[in-house]
Amino acid sequence: MLRLPLPLEYRGWSVSKDIYCGYSGIGPDYDADWLGEETGWQDNGQKVWGASLPDLYYEIDIWFEENAK
Repeated sequence: MLRLPLPLEYRGWSVSKDIYCGYSGIGPDYDADWLGEETGWQDNGQKVWGASLPDLYYEIDIWFEENAK
């Protein structure tokens, strides 16, 4: 069984084993708000998923490329 050191981070993002999709990464400025029954939850997009840790790291790298200022 793979044991991850806690807390695990990559490029400042929190990384965790996800029950449903492998691994998830949450950015340091992640924010979500409940907008009501019709709209549901809305977030600022600082979250990604990957089937494996290398996949997740790749997705975080892509997020940085797409959101570079």
